[in-house]
Amino acid sequence: MSSYTLHLHSDRLEPRAETRLPGCHRVIYVRDGDAIMRAGAQAAGFAANSAWYGRDTVTVTAGAAGAMLLRWELVASGEARGGHGAGQAAGHGPRRRLAGTHPGPWPM
Repeated sequence: MSSYTLHLHSDRLEPRAETRLPGCHRVIYVRDGDAIMRAGAQAAGFAANSAWYGRDTVTVTAGAAGAMLLRWELVASGEARGGHGAGQAAGHGPRRRLAGTHPGPWPM
């Protein structure tokens, strides 16, 4: 039986700071400030109170005033995630283990 953990991270990026996160099922919510998310050949800007979802490697660049982000990641148990880059302070929030078989596409 497969087991997954849902991680919650809070990230504060300094103005114009950039960080790269490895691929996994992830939602990034911009709580304050603004940020640009780049994944594959796509890039999009996000203002406060907006969110991005993806499962590929993503590069996050904070805007001129920096950004406060909430980041949820769904990972297989035992798999390490949650890296952070230059100009970023990270905090770890609650984690919730989810057990069971993978029924198909994730409802995220």
